[in-house]
Amino acid sequence: MSEPGKAFEVRYFTKEALIEAALIATETDRNRQLDTDLLKENLVEGYKYPVTMAFSHNDEEMRVKIMLGPQEHEVGWLDIPYGTYEDLPTDTVLPN
Repeated sequence: MSEPGKAFEVRYFTKEALIEAALIATETDRNRQLDTDLLKENLVEGYKYPVTMAFSHNDEEMRVKIMLGPQEHEVGWLDIPYGTYEDLPTDTVLPN
């Protein structure tokens, strides 16, 4: 957990990485999946989709909550391998 008022690192997906992770989740029949057709149609190229929550779901994967848009309800849940999570790029976020 970050200190109040301090910058912190956030993992994020690019459009391409999120579509690829969603395809893998579907192909491997993971519990949390995203509709890849909707992602292809609605995600913006060059945008960073931050992971706002992540936790170990079982021995093989992380469950992540991803912000897909500016509204609080525009989120998605996806189960991804630990390696995929660890390989996600990070960016520094400054507090408001």
